[in-house]
Amino acid sequence: MSRADAAWLHMEDPSNLMMITALFTFKGRLDPAVMRAMLEEKLMPYDRFRMRVGYPKIGIGRPLWKQYRHFNLDDHLDLRVLEAPGDEPALMRLVSELMSTPLDRELALWKFHIVHGFGEGSAMICRIHHAIADGIALLRVLLSMTEQDAEVLEAPNRTGALMVNEASITVKPSKLIDVARGYGTVAQDLGKLLLETEPPSPFRGHLGVSKTAACTQSISLESIKAARQRAGCTVNDVLMAAVAGGLRAHHSRIEGEPAAHINLRAMIPVDLRKPGKEQPLGNRFGLVFLGLPVGLDDPKQRLAEVQKRMNALKRSPQAVVVLGLLAAVGSIPADMQQHIVDLFGSKGTAVVSNVPGPREPLAMAGQAIDSLMFWVPQSGRLGLGISVLSYGGKVKFGVAADANLKVNAQGLAQDIEAALQELIQAL
Repeated sequence: MSRADAAWLHMEDPSNLMMITALFTFKGRLDPAVMRAMLEEKLMPYDRFRMRVGYPKIGIGRPLWKQYRHFNLDDHLDLRVLEAPGDEPALMRLVSELMSTPLDRELALWKFHIVHGFGEGSAMICRIHHAIADGIALLRVLLSMTEQDAEVLEAPNRTGALMVNEASITVKPSKLIDVARGYGTVAQDLGKLLLETEPPSPFRGHLGVSKTAACTQSISLESIKAARQRAGCTVNDVLMAAVAGGLRAHHSRIEGEPAAHINLRAMIPVDLRKPGKEQPLGNRFGLVFLGLPVGLDDPKQRLAEVQKRMNALKRSPQAVVVLGLLAAVGSIPADMQQHIVDLFGSKGTAVVSNVPGPREPLAMAGQAIDSLMFWVPQSGRLGLGISVLSYGGKVKFGVAADANLKVNAQGLAQDIEAALQELIQAL
C-alpha cells in the first residue's frame, strides 16, 4: 500500500469514516443479476476490488493489499426496497444511514446497494473506501462500467460522453513540483497556515457518528457558463462563490450574519496525475486551502474575491507540498498520524470537491442513468463536506454534515442553490 493510501486508511475513526459515497438514480428498474454480471465483467479486472487490507506479520511497516481465498462478489452487493413513500427524502435518509455505517475490514473495502422503490425506478448507492483510490480515479472506474444511453447512440455527432476533466483547479503537476523544489518559502508559508486559527462557526464542533446527506436540484450548466462569461471568470469560480454565499446564508440563519472580515477555509482536493498517462488506482492528489469570503454580503464582491484567491492558488505549490506531507504521514505510526491529521483539520471548516462529470446521458446495466451525485468524507475532525458534480449539462451540489453540528444539511444545500441563482442574476 502506498504511503498516501495508508494515510487515508489510518485517518478513519467512528466519527469520520473514510468512504466516498456515490449515488446513481435510474429511470427504470435495475435487474440485480444484470448488475452482478456487469460488475464481474467490468469491475473485477481491477484487482484492488478483490483485495482486503492486510498487515505485516512482524507488526512493523505499512498495511498492504492482500488477495484472499474467500472473496465473493455477493458479499459486496446488497438489495433493498426504499421505505415509503419512496421519494427523494427517503432516499437521502438511506444514503445518510449507509454513509454512517463502516465497511467490513475483513472484506474488500467497498459495497454497492441496489435500491428498488425509488419512484418508478431504482437507485444504486456505492460506498468505496478512500484507501482504494481518490475521487477522480474512482469516478473514472465507475464511469468505465457505463455505456451511452440508447437515445444518445441514435443521435448524431455526440462525443465525449465519458470525459472527466482532470481537476476543478487546473494545475500542471510537473511544473508545480519544479516550483516546489526551488521555492524556499513553501515550508514557511505552510507553517504560517498551520499557526492560523479557524474562526468558530456553526459548521464546526464536536463530532458524532451519524451523518446527514442532502443534495440540490439539478441546475443548468449553460446558465452557469453564461454567467461566468459575463463575469470574465471560470465556472469553478462561480461554483465556489455560490458555496461561500450558501455558507453565509446558513450562518446567518443559525447564529446571525458573520462579520465582514470572516473567512472560512475550504480544503479543496487537486488531482496531481499527469495527463495522457495511464490512470492507476490509489491516491494522487494534494489539497489547497481556499478562504471563502463568507463575510461579504454582495454576491459580485464575493465572486471577485474568490476569483482572486483561486488564481493565486493555481500558481502555488501548496497542493504538491500537502501530497508529500500525506505520504510522509503514511510512513509513521497510526497513533501519531492522527495528531497531524487533527492539526490540519483544525485549519479548515469544510472539504469542498468539484468533479466535472460526463457531458452526455449514460446507462448502466441496461438502464438509463437519471442523475449522479457523490459525497466526500471529511478527514481531520471536519464535520462538513460539500461536493459538486456535473452530468448531462446539469450541476448538483451535495452536502454531508455531521448530525451533531447545528447545520441542517438540506437547508444548506438549498442555501447554496439560492446563492448560485442570486449570483447568476446579479451578473
